[in-house]
Amino acid sequence: MKTVFLVSFLLTSALVQAQTIEPLPLSKARSATPLPKTSLIAGNHLVSLTPFQFSIGPGIGTNPAYGKTINDYSLNLSVADDFKTRKAQLSLISGYVRENSTGIQLSTLSSEAGNSFTGIQSSLIYNSTEGTLHGIQASAGLNDALIMNGWQLGAVNSAVIGDGGQTGLVNVSDSSIGFQMGFINIASVAEKGQVGLVNMAETNDGVAIGLINYSKNGRNNLETIRTESGIQQFQYRTGSERFQLVYHLGFNGALENKPVIVGAGVSFRKPFSWVDIGYELSASKVSFKQFWDSDLRFLVKNQLITEFKVTDWLRLSGGVTFNAYGDANRTGERVTSGTDYQDKVNNAWYRFGFGYVAGISLF
Repeated sequence: MKTVFLVSFLLTSALVQAQTIEPLPLSKARSATPLPKTSLIAGNHLVSLTPFQFSIGPGIGTNPAYGKTINDYSLNLSVADDFKTRKAQLSLISGYVRENSTGIQLSTLSSEAGNSFTGIQSSLIYNSTEGTLHGIQASAGLNDALIMNGWQLGAVNSAVIGDGGQTGLVNVSDSSIGFQMGFINIASVAEKGQVGLVNMAETNDGVAIGLINYSKNGRNNLETIRTESGIQQFQYRTGSERFQLVYHLGFNGALENKPVIVGAGVSFRKPFSWVDIGYELSASKVSFKQFWDSDLRFLVKNQLITEFKVTDWLRLSGGVTFNAYGDANRTGERVTSGTDYQDKVNNAWYRFGFGYVAGISLF
């Protein structure tokens, strides 16, 4: 009986004491056991913040080995392995950051980011971003990014996808890319275009300026056209659907001086389902009785062209032209129709006039 009474007394006392204890204010509770100012909680892990980190090698420095320390600045005498940097990582040999980082990552051999990177990533040999790149990768060797929304400058540039640009000797994108400029450009989809010696894309939605251009929706055509002056002209057209370069060679063997024209031009097209409408501007060197002579003669043509798609490999074209022909001497046949004008100051002759072209395009 005494035992039951004693237990009841103790329980009652504890309840009364709990009701009389004043709760600790939230602000005081937070400050009762404060974390260091240089620390924060990320998930279940403590992440520290430091304005400066110095190391002589991986795990040998002011930061804990392979810890979760965010550095503002990281200076490394050999190889860097940082959790995250916010302003700069400088490494004598190579640098690596594991999480999303910003600022500058600079090293002699290689700079690598295990996640996304925003800023400038530069080294002599190799730069890599395994996430999204917002900024610039610059290297004398290879640049590589998973999602490239900045710009890559290097000998070889590689990206899986992105809307940025690449400038280098060889540029490669597995999927879509914004713009490529180099000797060899390869992409699945070139959104804004390609400029280089060889341009290759499954789809090119912009310009393709190069000696050789290939895309499934582009142009690589052999053409023959006839002008109002009897010049028979052979052309090679290469580029995207909307913009092409045109190289041409023409002659008229029936005339006494047998004029030969050699030149190139640019073509802007508006494609429709069965017809293209466009403007072309071309310039040609004119020679007599040989492929190329030393006399100064030139022919410039402004052309409004309509091209009809008969089949996938056959097109018929025609249009009107406004021509300007110049010759240091008034000798030989004129290679365009029009009216002659003399420039007495420079002792030259010019002819301006309208003409026409009609032609066939194959392949």
